[in-house]
Amino acid sequence: MNTEKPKRRPLPISRIKAPQLAERVIEASFEGIMVTDNNVNIEFVNPAFTQLTGYTQEEVVGKTPQILSSGRHDSEFYQRMWNSLVTHGYWRGEVWNRRKTGELYLELLTITAITDNEGNTTHYAGLFTDITQNRKNEEQIRQLAYYDALTGIPNRRLLEDRLEHAIRHAHRRSSLLAVMFMDLDHFKKVNDRLGHAAGDELLVQFTRRVQGCLREDDTLARLGGDEFIVLLPDLEQLDDAYQVAERLIARNQEPYRINGEALTVGSSIGMSLYPRDGTTASELLQGADIAMYRAKKDGRNLFRSFSPAITDGT
Repeated sequence: MNTEKPKRRPLPISRIKAPQLAERVIEASFEGIMVTDNNVNIEFVNPAFTQLTGYTQEEVVGKTPQILSSGRHDSEFYQRMWNSLVTHGYWRGEVWNRRKTGELYLELLTITAITDNEGNTTHYAGLFTDITQNRKNEEQIRQLAYYDALTGIPNRRLLEDRLEHAIRHAHRRSSLLAVMFMDLDHFKKVNDRLGHAAGDELLVQFTRRVQGCLREDDTLARLGGDEFIVLLPDLEQLDDAYQVAERLIARNQEPYRINGEALTVGSSIGMSLYPRDGTTASELLQGADIAMYRAKKDGRNLFRSFSPAITDGT
């Protein structure tokens, strides 16, 4: 008969260390973590929460997450959030919140409903990451990709997108659309005599003047150098486009003040119309370009509308 006592099998290491490991993971996490009861009263936050929001655990326990509210989201936003939590048990999205200092920040937030064995919600756990800088980086990349660095107005890429959209819109509504190609007369002489910095300042001032002559839905874009495009959607009649061109030329004739010196610089404008002069972006841009060079040939500081006769040299 074996009189030896059976050896006691050790508990699995996971059963011993799992709670402590989970606690260490939460404490070391770079993501902010907040746990509330089923009435949305805060019971626990981790150190990352304090680092991201500025609030310590003692300052928020017993309060609701509303302490972080930025005021940027309406009641419908939060209603959709809670509808998702009730229906699916989780919600994920971007939220603007406010730090203790008053600074706004954008966070990527995931909320999960924690349930008991009967399926009743006992707690809510929120995990969030500050993505404010990511958003700023995205906006800077978009700014570089779609906007002119000097003037801040749309570049060729964004212009083409808007022009394609405007053409589809004009087609659906059977409305007129005008494209103007603008070029400063003798701009090179300004650069040669006063330097490129003065030329850049002239382009910036020119941009502001043109913007002041346009409607909110119009687009001013810079192709490069002293070449600009004006997009005029939803025109009721052809004269509307002519009046804008005349207003632009008259406004540009007023002297510019560059480095204490008064400069008078004219502008030549070529115009094409949808659908009369083309039905694609390339056709309209090419027609406006041809008409602009005709305006220069006819004496500069005026506008010309595209016609087939121009391409024939008549």
